[in-house]
Amino acid sequence: MALFTSLVGAEGTRIPGAAILSPRDGDIVASPIAVDLRVPAEGVYHFYVDGDPVGPEGLPMGDVRLTLDVPTGIHELDVRCANRDPRT
Repeated sequence: MALFTSLVGAEGTRIPGAAILSPRDGDIVASPIAVDLRVPAEGVYHFYVDGDPVGPEGLPMGDVRLTLDVPTGIHELDVRCANRDPRT
């Protein structure tokens, strides 16, 4: 079983238009898991699990589903904009 947290909805880290639709914060699920994302058309976005990128390419725009094998434990999901100035 794995417990998930999401940085996309966290205060101060919200990316306009980007969303992790599932799993939601606090969800307990079994591996493999389906991760549903909504990716905005503007910018290049990458998906991370526990701070590590998943795949070398950016995410396609629109609704995206990824299937991941994760070990038992607590995991953090994140979507980051690659062309966003980190100072903002």
